[in-house]
Amino acid sequence: MMRVLLLSLMMIFTVFTGTTARADKDSWKQSCQKAQGIFSILKQESGELPVCFFGEAVVGAEALSAVQDEGVQTQSLDAYKKGRTASVRGGVCGAFNAELVTAKDAKGTTYNFCRFEDRSVMEETTLWLGPGASLSGSLDKALSRIN
Repeated sequence: MMRVLLLSLMMIFTVFTGTTARADKDSWKQSCQKAQGIFSILKQESGELPVCFFGEAVVGAEALSAVQDEGVQTQSLDAYKKGRTASVRGGVCGAFNAELVTAKDAKGTTYNFCRFEDRSVMEETTLWLGPGASLSGSLDKALSRIN
């Protein structure tokens, strides 16, 4: 009896979390497209990483959605807006006390991201160059329309 109850609870949890994750990804995709970016899901060892490409600049889709739809400023976008970081021990991510994580696209291209304490992410080179860089122009335009 206990096994049946436990199995039922696990199935309900799996269905609920799968539906929630799918709804989140749809919302993130819509936010990305609304900002005139290209939504993509990169693969990590630990799962998936939904991102939004603005030319060569890449930001986490969840962070973009948070600021665009809810007006919530994420640590990754806040760090980006602060501009270029000095080269310090621990690299770009270390300068912001963020963790370096990698993800790959369908073609096998590897991207380095800084994952912040609030779980928001920003591609490492995008973060390092900051606003005003030629590589970041499309992202800067998108953020100026949001703020």
